[in-house]
Amino acid sequence: MIMKRRYERPSAYIEEFTPNEYVAACGEGGTIYKFQCTAGGGKNGDLTDITGTINYTDGGRHKELGTERYTSYHACNAEHSASSSDTFVRGRYYPNGGYDNLKGKYEEVYIWFEPVSKDWWGNKGYDIHATTNLNPETWETAKS
Repeated sequence: MIMKRRYERPSAYIEEFTPNEYVAACGEGGTIYKFQCTAGGGKNGDLTDITGTINYTDGGRHKELGTERYTSYHACNAEHSASSSDTFVRGRYYPNGGYDNLKGKYEEVYIWFEPVSKDWWGNKGYDIHATTNLNPETWETAKS
C-alpha cells in the first residue's frame, strides 16, 4: 500500500495564561507617608478645606471654597501611615471654631482623610487627621 502525501496547513494553538493566585512584586505599591497628627496640639477646633479639592455638595448646591467645615476636630498626636493614593488637602485649623474663624485666627495645615469602614461623626466614611508640617517632601516615606 502506497501512502500519498497530503499538505497540512501549519497551525498554532494559543492558550491564555490565567494565574490562580496573585503575588505582588517588590516595589509594586505606592509610597506611604508617615506624619504626626499635631494640628492644634490636641485642643478642640474646626478644620476647613481651602483648596477646593474635595467637591462637596450641600442639599444639591455646590459649597463655596473653604466652607466645608469639620467641627470638634482635635489632634490625636499619633504617627500615621497614609498611602499616596489617599486624599490630602491644604486647610486651616481654627482653635476656637467659628469664633476664631470670624476673627481670622487660624493655622495652616495639611488634612488627611483616612478611609474607614464606617461613618465617623458624619464625616462621610473618613477619620480626619491634620499636621502642621506643610512640606510633604520632608515627611518620612516608605514603599507599600
